[in-house]
Amino acid sequence: MSAIEVWPVAAAANTVIAGCYFAIVWVITGGLVRTRQVRTNALGVATALIFLTCGVHHGAHAAHLLMPLVAADAHGEAMRQAFSWQMAIWDIVGAGVGITYLSLRSSFGRLLQTPAMFRDMSQARVEAAIAAEHEALNEAQAIGQMGSWRRDEATGEWHTSDEFRRIFELAPDEDPSARWAAIHPDDVAAVQAVVGRARDGAVAGEARYRLTRTDGSQAHLQLRARPVIDDSGAVVAVAGTIQDVTQQTAMEAALHHAEQRFRTAFEAAPIGVCLLSSDALLSGGLRIASANEAMAALVGQPVAQLAGVSLLVLVHPEDQRLLTERVKELDRETSDKAEVECRLMHRDGHVVWVQISAAVVPPHEGEPRMIIVNAMDLSQRKAFEGQLQHLADHDALTGLYNRRRFTEELDRCIAEAARYGEPGAVLFLDLDGFKFVNDSLGHAVGDDLIARVGSMFAAAVRSTDVLARVGGDEFALILTRSDEADAVRVAEKLLSSIRREGVVVSHDRHAHVSVSIGITLFAADDDLTADELVVEADIAMYDAKDAGKDRYCVYERTANRQAQITVRENWNQRLSTAVDESTFVLHAQPIVSLSAPTPPTFELLLRLPDGHGDLIPPGTFLYNAERFGLMTRIDQWVITQAVGLLADSHAAGVDLALSVNVSGKTITDPSLSAFVAGLLEQYTITPGRLIIEITETAAITNIERARALARDLRTLGCQIALDDFGAGFASFYYLKHLDFDYLKIDGEFIRHLCTTPSDQLVVRAVVDITRGLNARTVAEFVGDDATVAMLTAFGVDAAQGYHLGRPAALADRLPHLSGRLHPAVGHPSLPGLRRT
Repeated sequence: MSAIEVWPVAAAANTVIAGCYFAIVWVITGGLVRTRQVRTNALGVATALIFLTCGVHHGAHAAHLLMPLVAADAHGEAMRQAFSWQMAIWDIVGAGVGITYLSLRSSFGRLLQTPAMFRDMSQARVEAAIAAEHEALNEAQAIGQMGSWRRDEATGEWHTSDEFRRIFELAPDEDPSARWAAIHPDDVAAVQAVVGRARDGAVAGEARYRLTRTDGSQAHLQLRARPVIDDSGAVVAVAGTIQDVTQQTAMEAALHHAEQRFRTAFEAAPIGVCLLSSDALLSGGLRIASANEAMAALVGQPVAQLAGVSLLVLVHPEDQRLLTERVKELDRETSDKAEVECRLMHRDGHVVWVQISAAVVPPHEGEPRMIIVNAMDLSQRKAFEGQLQHLADHDALTGLYNRRRFTEELDRCIAEAARYGEPGAVLFLDLDGFKFVNDSLGHAVGDDLIARVGSMFAAAVRSTDVLARVGGDEFALILTRSDEADAVRVAEKLLSSIRREGVVVSHDRHAHVSVSIGITLFAADDDLTADELVVEADIAMYDAKDAGKDRYCVYERTANRQAQITVRENWNQRLSTAVDESTFVLHAQPIVSLSAPTPPTFELLLRLPDGHGDLIPPGTFLYNAERFGLMTRIDQWVITQAVGLLADSHAAGVDLALSVNVSGKTITDPSLSAFVAGLLEQYTITPGRLIIEITETAAITNIERARALARDLRTLGCQIALDDFGAGFASFYYLKHLDFDYLKIDGEFIRHLCTTPSDQLVVRAVVDITRGLNARTVAEFVGDDATVAMLTAFGVDAAQGYHLGRPAALADRLPHLSGRLHPAVGHPSLPGLRRT
């Protein structure tokens, strides 16, 4: 070994080692650069530096060993001398290791292409990204409740997502085929068809089916499947998705049911309903998109013909503008609902009053906005209101105008006379002898006479004239465009008709009535009020009576207006004095119990002495009391007497109940409740013994006030009686809205009860209704024992009439209270009433 020099071997080995190390550095550095780990992979950088240092070291050894061949190099000579074979052998081994290391192709995964340390780092990054994407996919599938699946055709192996297994309630190692039996039997064929077409290579398909869950509930699933085809065109797998659409299906079903319910409600609604398109709304056409049968019936047209028709075409021309403005408020979003009463035009020409209610239908999934319109038929209500108005304006017995409406018409005629310069006349008519008819032949005969006289008067005047019944036996007439000659001619005609038809016969008794007529004239320049004209006609009428009755008298207007004012105030002063000085006379008529025993009950009736020993019935003076605004004072005088009499009776140990009527004017007086409360504080009476009677005609003019009054009075311990029940159209209306204790059945149903089945049906019905409302019934105008017996059989609680007791003075009916009238009690709202 000594004969061979060692340094060439060592130089060659170090050169190889240096080359290998530099190659390794190149591979590592290239890997770091390619994978962008120069700054992040400290280990790789350090490894490259170590190999670089070693390469430089061995390269330097080789250079120094070879340098003496080129030039004199003492250091190289020294190294040659220092190298031994032991050192050279290790260098040879190192060169072999380096060559072997570089020759490896799979060292940590083919080191030369992707060194292991770099491949592992890159793989981790890729795997992390894949894991993140997988997690995101799982989250997306969970949110969308959609799982993915794939089934290999060759092996039958399933690849499923986590959401797929959650939907199918599968364990991690459970075969999805195990849940095939859970598919609803009716849906199996559809699922097989979709999967079968995919296996055959057809295009993707889908099906919705039901799956029974392990808890027994039913899930709705949406299946999608497509073929997976290789390069040769063969189907190697079937892949797809499964989505849980249970909630969506439930929402769709709910929406469908809601649409069905709306459609059913729309089509079967008892009121008219239609939908207006929003584009028609913007253009102002209000065109109908659809309508129901009720809407078609309102206008008398087939449903099919309404589609596309403007709603305005169906509306009365006078109401079109108002309806358009109300509905357009919805488009401007200034209101969420529009309501208006208007008239629809029926195809046969008549109008139909409706209540229109319109609202915006919220749009659904991009659909256009719609306006839904409800049209409620108001025909019955309008007819009812018309009849209520008629009842408020007309006398129930004759059908003529009443006092209130007559005054309104007279004001209108005076205004027209002043405007157009046309004269007119007012006639005031009072029946002579009517009190005798009532007293001797009964109220039924008297009522028949009044109705017949009203018909005779109506037939004798023009349709343009205004005829009214203004009192019990008093009528008034306005003649338009008439002078004195015209008025006299009409008066004579009326006198002749009464002379000819004024005989009243009942059984074996008869009576005859005549009429006294007062006439006054008015013209454009008279400057007279309605009250003044009525006073003049009334004065002329009394002049006719004083002259012998059965005649007319024309009022002679003088220049002395003060004298006329004195005459005008005559009734006012007379009635005011009667209230202040208690010169009114009270009569009492018994109300007889037909069932359980009750305290003696009487209705107090008002009379006015005439100064000659006779009594004036209320039908004569109450009109004047209302004319001059004295009714409230009179009513309160009567209530004061009733409370005082009850207090005296209570003090005397006699149980007694008294009933008093109040007028429509008093019902509307908001101070009446306080007035009665003040009386009950001053006087001690037994609760429930004061009965306040409210008539139907008085109640309907202000039903809200009547209801409030009834409530207040009952709270004070008074009882409420509804008088003349059945006399008008509104009976059951105010029966519903007023609290009461007694219901007095109008004599119209009592007079002929025994011979009229319809009256019997009405009375029975009223008794049943009243009992159901926990109240008592009283029959008026009872005329014989047979009627009493029938009323008792029907369950009527009490009765009143001439047969059971005529009105009589208090001294006769209530002798223990004779002469005990009480002074009027003052009240802040009642000037002129004295305090005690």
